[in-house]
Amino acid sequence: MWGNKMHSKVHLQLFNTSIFDSGSLSMTTMVLRQFHASGRYCVTIFENGRAYKNVEFDVDEKVEKMQLDIDLARTAPDHRRHPDCCCHEKAKKKCLAHSVSPKGYVLFHVSSGKGYSVKVADKEGKTVFDSARLESGDLFALSLLEPAAYVMTNTVDSASGEIHVSLSPEVAKSLKTLETCFIEVTPKKFEPSQVKLVSSQGLVFRMKTPGRIVIKKATPSPKETARPLTHWQNLQGAASLKQR
Repeated sequence: MWGNKMHSKVHLQLFNTSIFDSGSLSMTTMVLRQFHASGRYCVTIFENGRAYKNVEFDVDEKVEKMQLDIDLARTAPDHRRHPDCCCHEKAKKKCLAHSVSPKGYVLFHVSSGKGYSVKVADKEGKTVFDSARLESGDLFALSLLEPAAYVMTNTVDSASGEIHVSLSPEVAKSLKTLETCFIEVTPKKFEPSQVKLVSSQGLVFRMKTPGRIVIKKATPSPKETARPLTHWQNLQGAASLKQR
């Protein structure tokens, strides 16, 4: 189905990405949010700052489902147009309904493309979540594939730190057993501020303060840069938080 041409495009996007942004999602990044209040919510999906699609989901105490996945790319329409807000009765039939427990998480991710963000409104039309500015309790998860040095920044309060990603033949044999690394985002600080990871190892930022997390590649490792390409089939699902 994918074909050699499609595989080439996927490789280029995944391994040539130098910026990872919680407010502009791509294939190896995702944000998670708990919605504690029961009710129906309207998600407005943005691509490169342009709103063009809405979907709905319900938070229901009777539902046992603890995670609801919303693929921002797959729910996108074929033709771009300004959306009718699905929070209004006239547009409800055009929207997709999903349900999740108030104790669970809604996971916003991207299966293809880049530059996606979301705003979520409650039944009153009030914005209760904006992925461009995460709040305390939100999660930002990603997987860095290319061995390199990276700089992480919270653009809201200028907190900064470093991430070093490596991959050796010995470690590559045990990729599936690697545990997810967690970073606490506190006011003007990352805890820890220095992180060492293996290519594809799960990384989750737990927000304790408002923020937008941006990770930029600083210096790649010439000896290791090409190695993750040979592991694409095995690492394909490594960014999924459900598997951690």
